[in-house]
Amino acid sequence: MPTNDYFYTTDPHIATLDGFPIPSSWWSRPYEYAWAILSTYPSAIAADMGSGYVYRPFTDALSATCQEVYAIDNRKQVTAVKRKRPDKVTTIVADFTTPTPLAISSLDLIFCISVLEDVGEKIPLALAEFRRLIAPDGLIVLTFDVPIRDNPIWPGVNLTTFWNDVAAQGLHPVGAPNLTPTSDLLLHEEFGLTCYHAVLSKKLP
Repeated sequence: MPTNDYFYTTDPHIATLDGFPIPSSWWSRPYEYAWAILSTYPSAIAADMGSGYVYRPFTDALSATCQEVYAIDNRKQVTAVKRKRPDKVTTIVADFTTPTPLAISSLDLIFCISVLEDVGEKIPLALAEFRRLIAPDGLIVLTFDVPIRDNPIWPGVNLTTFWNDVAAQGLHPVGAPNLTPTSDLLLHEEFGLTCYHAVLSKKLP
């Protein structure tokens, strides 16, 4: 499965994550979670950017594998979210489009799962902060909605603009990006959206 591509209906997908049944209304999460969690490893210091001010299972799933996890969200309600492994999760109220309290190059893995579409014009600022935080050999693992038509009901990320922003922030795709989807594209017809995944690094490929 390529690292920078659309999600397809034939891609691996899951019904539960760390024991949490994924609601059917979370149309792309079974695919996003199944793909993103494969990047984890036991010694990793990881961050879940936009972890959710109500419960989302991805932070807990990271803590099942990674050494240490930061749950970062800009809403203070995130501090009330109960964690399965609280000894491994540090919750921080912060806007990741601005400098966060974390140190430079302190993270091995940065995850941002279906959040960039809500960041909008501040995506370059988010990428700049991810670059500041990621270790030299670290990976930035992203998923986000992409519009399939003009004026979708919900916002999406323009792929051409996204990849231009990636280059402008001194980041590099891990593997060549695919911008031409095939017929088995994962779609939400009502919302006018599909979903994309990307892996970025500071290092040149």
